[in-house]
Amino acid sequence: MLNNLLFFVGGIGLFLYGMKLMSDGLQLSAGSRLKKILKALTTNKFLGVLVGFGITTIVQSSTATTVMVVGFAKAGLMNLTQAIGVIIGANIGSTTTGLVIALNIQSIAPICIFIGAVLFLFAKKRRLRHIGMAIAGFGMLFFGIKVMSDAMGSLSDLPWVTTIFQYASNPFIGILIGIALTAIVQSSAASMGILLAAMMAGVVTDLNQAIFILYGQNIGTCLTAILASIGSSKMAKKAALMHLIYNVVGITLIVIITLLPIGFVDFIKGLSSDVSTQFVYAHVVINIIMAAALLPFSNLIIKITEAIIKGEDEEKTNTNFKYIDERLLDTPSFAVVQTCKEVERVAKLALKDFDVVEETVLKQSKKVSAQKIRKNEDAVDFLCDEIIKFLTKLTSQELEYLDVKLVASLYRVVTDIERWGRHSVNIIEAYEELASENQILSKKATEELGDIFATTKKALTKSIEMFVNDDYTSQKMSEIKALEDKVDAQTEQYKSNHIDRLNNGEYNASSGIAFVRILTCLERISDYAYDIAFSLKHKTS
Repeated sequence: MLNNLLFFVGGIGLFLYGMKLMSDGLQLSAGSRLKKILKALTTNKFLGVLVGFGITTIVQSSTATTVMVVGFAKAGLMNLTQAIGVIIGANIGSTTTGLVIALNIQSIAPICIFIGAVLFLFAKKRRLRHIGMAIAGFGMLFFGIKVMSDAMGSLSDLPWVTTIFQYASNPFIGILIGIALTAIVQSSAASMGILLAAMMAGVVTDLNQAIFILYGQNIGTCLTAILASIGSSKMAKKAALMHLIYNVVGITLIVIITLLPIGFVDFIKGLSSDVSTQFVYAHVVINIIMAAALLPFSNLIIKITEAIIKGEDEEKTNTNFKYIDERLLDTPSFAVVQTCKEVERVAKLALKDFDVVEETVLKQSKKVSAQKIRKNEDAVDFLCDEIIKFLTKLTSQELEYLDVKLVASLYRVVTDIERWGRHSVNIIEAYEELASENQILSKKATEELGDIFATTKKALTKSIEMFVNDDYTSQKMSEIKALEDKVDAQTEQYKSNHIDRLNNGEYNASSGIAFVRILTCLERISDYAYDIAFSLKHKTS
């Protein structure tokens, strides 16, 4: 008996690893498509249903999709109306796992593992290697079910095993078993695999013994998202609660339909003579019914959610991530897209600081904003350091070839933003020296600084626009190069002009040094603008 139990546990491990391998392979081979799906998340709830279905079909885990929804809600990438559409779609998408398992092609599982391993180990093209991962995972998944099923065949002689499934025909007990099983393995797909193995082993011979467990699995899958929302924003908590409300209300409706004398279970049984296939069909039918019944009332679910969790999130400080979440590392394609958004945000923060520096210097304000600039620069530095740490973790994941190049370019972009921010602080510190000595720049000197500030800002703005719009072209690079060359020429000319003014006694030596420091910093910032644009050569949509 102990030997069979060990084989059963090992079968679960094979199944889970096969699911993970298949999911990773599908994600990597469909990486660019995943990015397009992500962009669609900004639209309405009806398209959200399709998006949720598509993502879950690719990653083969509704739990992973709903955890992503929590992360997206936390980042402000989607509102509750969009989130509920994705959640409903994810529930429908989870049925594809059962449909795959229902193919019951255990006999060719070893062949799938062999073919997948050969492709993964020896194929030269990355996409073929990723397809190999998916095929090997597919085979391993079925092999795991076979191991579980064989082990459970012997366990079926134990009285307590058959007793459990006899009691499971009771709605309350069956639902509790389903919730507990899914909570333990942290995957509705895995708990479904265990149940299907029991059916294939002959432990469960009638759909009535398993259907309420299935209902419990639908509720149990909410627990992971709830755990993911702990300590997160109110929006994230609302998304997780909304998922729970949807599944609880939906399953309650399905339980009522099941208990009514209308022959719901008999209808499912009539679709197939095989109990495991009946179970899969039941999973499909109940999720379609739930979606059709509750999607029209999604706004009511949102209102209930907002009544339970009241209020909005407080404005985030600049030292908090807005788009990046550690949970996204499980879906590297999404993590890369989100990192780009976070880098874009940091670049705009640095540009905003540059605007304050420009205004302070050109208006020769008495109220020098050095302390504010330093504080903002500290925030930019902190975010840049944290992004680099996240990118380091991301490089340890399996990435598409283009994403590998993109991550490398993001390293350079973040480093350039950090350096440009430090030069903004250096400019304000140089101006502080002028203000402390009550020195006022001449009209001509101020005009010269205005010219070079304008050229530098134009270069920065163009490089950020290229980053945001994924718009790298040789023409735009030429434009930024021309601006950078112009800043170099302006720097040399204005330094020469200022030396003439110093020789004429218009300024003292310390103010002359401050002016040159400002010019030098602007020249370096324009260099970073060009470097950022050049780094985007490998940034793809």
